[in-house]
Amino acid sequence: MEERELQVRMLFCQMLADVEQYANADEDYRNDIEGFDARVQWEIGSTKGYQVFEGGKYSFKIDAEIEDPDITLRLNDLDVARKLLGGESEDFVVNNFGREIEIVISQKDFPMMKLSRIPGLRTAFEAFLDHKKATGTVIPINKSLGTFENQVLPLAVVDHFINKASHIFLMNYCRCRVVHNCKNHDHSIGCTWIGRGVLKIDVSPEIGRLATKEEALTRSRLAYENGLVPTLGRLRGDSFVMGALPDTGCFMSLCYCCPCCCILGTWKYAAKPLRNIFQRMEGVSVRVDRETCDGCGLCTEVCIFDGMKMVDGKALIDQDRCLGCGRCERECPNDAISIAIDDYKGLDKMIARTESYVDVT
Repeated sequence: MEERELQVRMLFCQMLADVEQYANADEDYRNDIEGFDARVQWEIGSTKGYQVFEGGKYSFKIDAEIEDPDITLRLNDLDVARKLLGGESEDFVVNNFGREIEIVISQKDFPMMKLSRIPGLRTAFEAFLDHKKATGTVIPINKSLGTFENQVLPLAVVDHFINKASHIFLMNYCRCRVVHNCKNHDHSIGCTWIGRGVLKIDVSPEIGRLATKEEALTRSRLAYENGLVPTLGRLRGDSFVMGALPDTGCFMSLCYCCPCCCILGTWKYAAKPLRNIFQRMEGVSVRVDRETCDGCGLCTEVCIFDGMKMVDGKALIDQDRCLGCGRCERECPNDAISIAIDDYKGLDKMIARTESYVDVT
């Protein structure tokens, strides 16, 4: 076996063996493993091996193939494999992620973000999404939240960033709603990209166009009227999709999300460091009156973040997962759920946090 192949083999064996050590030392890592069931086959050049994640238990075997794997990962380029397993630089991951790794998924409807729980791919996802420099906030559109600066809450927040923007790019349609043939919301209300970074966008005119602030403000109102929830922040994955790399901190994503089609619905499957990119807006609280709740379960059906569960026949909020989108309150037929702003200073904090990550001027 040549030296390069031997080096890759050693890194691969180390990765397989380190999983239990990481799980014992890191509670988040352990929780991600416990919630993940899959048989993963690796093929790296001539080296093979597999991992089994089942009910919180982990096992692996080198120089072996597992029958009917749920996921097969193939890396034929040993240099790529060495850099991936060795935790190489972010630039390498961004340039090669999704291109040099062949991924075959046998499980039906397996969400791609769930791959981030696989040791060996987790660090690649983290580097690709640049999770330490990323942030996202869901802005609830509930009327019960009242107004802020004489505007309904979501419009006040969105308008703040649109009015500060140096450049704005409007998508001509929402890719998610078009792909899923959404029956509930307007396909033409696509994402808005904000800041100097949009000048690097490399897409055809059929996809979108540079626009004025007035056009962007009009779109935000159409989205509000259509019941779409704004999500904004700095997300390098969006910069990558729009051909606007490198991400220098001046490209803001402003998406108008529906619960039926939005890609955020798959984020609940990601490893916790990636789930933490999205945060509840500061000052917003969500509560359930369990005396009033009749256990109909409608709130759990509209929550795309796994933030609402049924416990003893009543709704219960998982405050660690709830992002405060407010869909559950709007759906509840008994007014058992309330969403409120406990401190309006939280809006200023949210704006300040977002602006510490991305500059739209």
